Amino acid sequence: MQTVVITGAAGVIGSAFVGHYLLSGDRVLAIDRKKHGEFETHSNLRWVHENIVDVDIQKTAFIDVLVNCIGEVNEDFSLAANLHYPVFLCEQAIKASSHTIINVASRAGLEPGKVNVRPMYSASKAGLIMYTRCMAIAHPKIKWCVVCPGPIKGSTMIDTSGYHELALTTPEQVVKAAMTGLAAGKVVVEP
Repeated sequence: MQTVVITGAAGVIGSAFVGHYLLSGDRVLAIDRKKHGEFETHSNLRWVHENIVDVDIQKTAFIDVLVNCIGEVNEDFSLAANLHYPVFLCEQAIKASSHTIINVASRAGLEPGKVNVRPMYSASKAGLIMYTRCMAIAHPKIKWCVVCPGPIKGSTMIDTSGYHELALTTPEQVVKAAMTGLAAGKVVVEP
């Protein structure tokens, strides 16, 4: 049984990661401003509803896995939410002896203009991708993965009305891509 910390746990991608790890029998610390009703009563799940900068994940003792799903398209907050907070939590996870760190970025960080988003969003996700790649070199004993999905089915972060239903990525495809990438030793993966 692993201890898994998931940020943005109430969002569609975060919720999919919560479900994956709970079904695997792991303990999950879910960090988000709001709760997601699907898993509220699960015995291996604990919610933390604090500002992400006030959370000290090192207090949870040993952390096996960190999953950063926090995301923000608002230009005023995207740099902090999409880059600064995940970096802050990755540094805490390293100190807490984590062996796996998954960051959720976006295809917009790889190919600006392919996804209907704003420049700061793309820049912050590109920064998270590069940070993860650099940390995989600096800390090779930790399994690193940054998953870069396109528009997500069910997400309210961006307007997906201009996309064909089959072009949307499901949250479960994001989780599967991350797990497959980790198993194959790939740092940057796309669903």
